[in-house]
Amino acid sequence: IEFWFNIIMDSESQYRINDYYGKGKLWVRLNGGTNCMVLLPRGQDPIRAEALLNEIFADHNKIDGYSLRLQPLSDLHYNVDYGSPGGMVFPKQATLSTYIIAILLLVASSINFINLSTAKATNRSKEIGIRKVLGGNRKQVIYQHLSETFIIVFVSMIGALAVSELMLKGIEQIVEQRLSLQDIPTSWLLRLTLGLLLLLTFTTGLYPAFFFWYVQPIQALRSNINRIEARCNISLRRLLVGIQFV
Repeated sequence: IEFWFNIIMDSESQYRINDYYGKGKLWVRLNGGTNCMVLLPRGQDPIRAEALLNEIFADHNKIDGYSLRLQPLSDLHYNVDYGSPGGMVFPKQATLSTYIIAILLLVASSINFINLSTAKATNRSKEIGIRKVLGGNRKQVIYQHLSETFIIVFVSMIGALAVSELMLKGIEQIVEQRLSLQDIPTSWLLRLTLGLLLLLTFTTGLYPAFFFWYVQPIQALRSNINRIEARCNISLRRLLVGIQFV
């Protein structure tokens, strides 16, 4: 979790120069502008610790209806009831919705790419046929298509990161919070980018690659792509289109 500070000062110094902060020591006064953070011992039950804390609080508090609660640091960013020291709160439901939208966009675009790749097989059938006549084996054909897919996905991802950074600058004015890809830890961003790069390369490139696997040189040179599509079970393409529309 990340905190933003404009200035850090010693609280004891504040008590000496500002009586308002000194009142924060009184059990009968609550100050929402201050936060107390506690690191529980390893294995300590937070519920039990909260109960013990309230036992102490009950001995000093003279106002009925008040109690203390322990809030996990991991909850600060999502809990709209209490807010966070940095002022940025994003409900978990909204976070989940954003993830779902991102996944659906990736799935839809991946299906689009697969369908476009197999549709282009008609134009590339002669190329594949000539490669096989000249001695190219099926593994080389698959490797070629996966390499092409890798380059396309890589360039697309670089463009997506650049567009995202530009779009975040505009969104900053709406949410009134600083948003930048630079705020994401470099190691985490690299792992995410590399993982998506490999995942999208294989998920979008394997089926079209195996589609070319079935291309026979004679059929390819005759552009008899219909027979090739029949062997590759063209109904899968129709299924993908159906999923995409859904």
